Formats: sequence, structure tokens, C-alpha cells
Amino acid sequence: MPTLIKKTIAVLLSSALLVPSMAAACVMDGIGSGALYKVPKQTFSIQLATTQAIKANTITASTRGSYEQRMMMLMFQLQQQLNAKSEGEWFLFESSKGHYYKIIASNSGINIKQHEVPQGESEESIIIDVDVLSAIVSKQINAKQAAELGILYLPNNARNLLIS
Repeated sequence: MPTLIKKTIAVLLSSALLVPSMAAACVMDGIGSGALYKVPKQTFSIQLATTQAIKANTITASTRGSYEQRMMMLMFQLQQQLNAKSEGEWFLFESSKGHYYKIIASNSGINIKQHEVPQGESEESIIIDVDVLSAIVSKQINAKQAAELGILYLPNNARNLLIS
């Protein structure tokens, strides 16, 4: 029995190292990295506006699958839909669970890295809730409408990335 337990632990650890979503870090784990104080100040107003938009049926809450599965799928869909005309780097903060992502746009395309915490000013991050992201990639609303409703915060340098 101890050999089976050791093998199981080895498989789980290997999986966690190979699959980034299983070894996920978030703001709430970030005591040593400074992530705890990297929560953008607009987060509360985004969450409040998102709750109001769901109650008003402006958008629907995303309920399929676990949070990690939804975010992996949504990030893939977002990567396909982003406007690659703008080159640069942006941080995206998913406000319901406190996860950061880094969006990198270059000549070779768009890449999204999970759990990258900004080292500078977090106020220049794109702030969005998982339900709003789901509504945008499923074309319930567009990024411009989401920004106007207050359920998406776009810093000025990110407007061309999401709003074409």
C-alpha cells in the first residue's frame, strides 16, 4: 500500500508541474510575491456592476464546468478573438477569483500566460469577471458595451486590443 500511495503522489505532483492550471497561483496565495496588494482598486466596482448585470439579465452567469476549466476555455477563445494589430503587453485581472494573466501581442501572434502578477502599477490592468469574459467571447455583448456598463475596465493602452 505505501508504494501505491508514493506512486499516486508522484503522478499528482508530475501532473501539477506539467499542467499549469493544476498548479495555479492566485492573488490569495501571493503573500510572498506581493500579489495580495496588487488587487486593482476598480475590482469592487467591477464585481458590483457584474452582479447587477446578471440580475438585470444583461449577461448570463457562466455555470458550466469548474472555474479552472471555464477559464482555460475562455482564455483560449479570447486569444483567438483578440485584435493582433496592437503590439505590447497587458495584464488581465479576473476579479471573481483574483487571477492575473499576461497578454503578449507581437508579430508572431498573441500569447496569454497564466498567473503573471504585475511588478509595477496594477491599476493599468484589464479587469474583468469570468461571467463577463464568457459573455464577450460568446458574443452576448461586445467589449465596448461591457466597458460602458462598467463590467469591464480597460486602461487606455488596452482599448485597441479588445475594441476594434
